[in-house]
Amino acid sequence: MMENEGEKDISSEEEMSNKDDIDLNSLFPDKDMDINKLFPDIEIKRLIKDIEKDKKNIRRFIADLKESEYESK
Repeated sequence: MMENEGEKDISSEEEMSNKDDIDLNSLFPDKDMDINKLFPDIEIKRLIKDIEKDKKNIRRFIADLKESEYESK
């Protein structure tokens, strides 16, 4: 009976990962290789996606700082 419960957990994790699948190739369109094959684990894909999102937010923050610096002069 315990084996069946374990199988259910694994299959539900696979179903969740299919729903939440992240296409890293769309995040890095200039790369010539398949990034999804390099990082098949969904948790790593989420981490990479979050890092890219954070980098974008940091760039925007810095641009806003520079803009406000110019406005104050």
